[in-house]
Amino acid sequence: MDLEQHLRAALAPCSAGPALRAAVMARVSASPRPVRGKGRRPNRSILFGTILVVAAAAAMLVGHLVGKNVPRQVAAAPSPVPLALVPEATVGASPVTKPATGSPQPLQEVPAQIHDLPVVKPFTVRVMPLRNDATNADAKVAVESFYVAMIDGLRAVPGLKLIETDPAGSNADVKVDFQLTMYGGNGPAPGRKFSVGVMEGAKELSGGALAGRLSIGTDGSPCTPANANDEPCADPQTIAAHVLESLRKELFPPDPSLQRQLEAKLLDSTQDPYQRINALADLDSLDERTTSRSAPGADNGATLDSAAVHGAIDLAATARDPAVRSLVWYTMRHVHDRDLIAPLIAALRGDASEGVSLQALATLSAGYAQDERARTALEAAAREDARPLVRALAQRALSGDATWKAYVVSSLKDATRTPAGRMEALLYYLYEPGPGGRSWSMNSEARKILDAGAIQALAHVLPQAVDTPKVKLLMANLAVDLVLVDDPAVAGVLLDTLAQCTDPGEKLAIVHALGHRDLATLDIDPRFRTALEELSTDDPDPQVRQSAALELKAAGRIARPPAASNSAP
Repeated sequence: MDLEQHLRAALAPCSAGPALRAAVMARVSASPRPVRGKGRRPNRSILFGTILVVAAAAAMLVGHLVGKNVPRQVAAAPSPVPLALVPEATVGASPVTKPATGSPQPLQEVPAQIHDLPVVKPFTVRVMPLRNDATNADAKVAVESFYVAMIDGLRAVPGLKLIETDPAGSNADVKVDFQLTMYGGNGPAPGRKFSVGVMEGAKELSGGALAGRLSIGTDGSPCTPANANDEPCADPQTIAAHVLESLRKELFPPDPSLQRQLEAKLLDSTQDPYQRINALADLDSLDERTTSRSAPGADNGATLDSAAVHGAIDLAATARDPAVRSLVWYTMRHVHDRDLIAPLIAALRGDASEGVSLQALATLSAGYAQDERARTALEAAAREDARPLVRALAQRALSGDATWKAYVVSSLKDATRTPAGRMEALLYYLYEPGPGGRSWSMNSEARKILDAGAIQALAHVLPQAVDTPKVKLLMANLAVDLVLVDDPAVAGVLLDTLAQCTDPGEKLAIVHALGHRDLATLDIDPRFRTALEELSTDDPDPQVRQSAALELKAAGRIARPPAASNSAP
């Protein structure tokens, strides 16, 4: 288990909770303006020693989810996105623009009635003294303006009782529900004039550093005619408004006015689809925080209003981007509403995107497999759908996991299929994709399907399929999971695959996975050593050469026992 944790931390993205996954995917171009400038690499600036300010980490992940790079959008101000209750996070941005592909026709009627959540219970928030580390006058004033705007905004939040603590520590002993520390300083670059943020539960560490449960922040620059069409800009008041909105969505108890705002945005067909999907994900997050979906005995059904459900249906029917449509059906998996059955069946049968059809199929199977209409649609898909994976998954919904597992193994071994076709069901089984194609690391139970027969079949097909899109997307995950399978043949599978790789990223994934395994077991495979020697000198990619050389250096510290001699004494 120690090896698995080490490999996961070093090579594979961590799996987030359902609320964060929904929130991250919901930011498909949801922020009005990305925080970082055009064409920049993610900035990993560290403020106050150990604070890693979170500006648009969710937007960066969305770029990976959707799997494409697109130009940044231009709008009025950034929308900081929190990573919920994590010690620290890196910053970056990769916004997504709206594609111009065709979309289904809108629905004719959407109920407009919006119901309130229960009235929010009173709660207390302590605000600690401002930490203003700015060294130039303009940045110092901007940080102070942000603080004032935050205080004004907090006072207007329903149910919130504000307790301000002065530098002398007055009120420091009063018990509160949340404690916020606002901070700021100089911007990280000439085009970014100041940096600001807020941390919940912040405590000062040795050396003046801060640590806390939740960090939200960004950097900004007042909007002027000079930067309106170039650098993204945001004044302190606008940033404060977005930070406060994030606190209300992710941290403070939900209140009826916030739900009304989000539902109104979701129901407004004139809104940008990405703003509407953002509102739907936020409503789902609010619902998750108030209904205890995972509580013992709970039916795990969300309680979104009928208006929100019909707003989601309308969005799925009108959004041009398949990633948005996919996310609607992914989010609706937490909801049980019979009005969803007909549009889910329509998406399964008629959406041009297989990813959207698969999300609709998964939601239909999870919540409505016993409904007569849904079952009829699943039976038809299992018999007639032109896509083998859709047929197999529909049959899974009807017959259970045993049939599905048998199909996964049989399709992997079926030499009459293309390499991509043989790998398709296995990759779906191991890494069932979320919206946009993002997949999470499989657990040890899923690895059990990789028995000796499956590994033998994989040895034939994986080197041939290594350059197919789905294998490229998942090679980092697959390399890690294969080296954790208790079968000596997996090293040969990965080495044969490495020999066929043309993509530097795939090569690095295999090299690092094999290297971590061999270092952990203190036993370097001689075939791997030979491969490293060739890569370190002959590979056209400098990063691959460098990584192979580093692995060779590490391997040199492991003394293998000398091979037995066959010569007579």
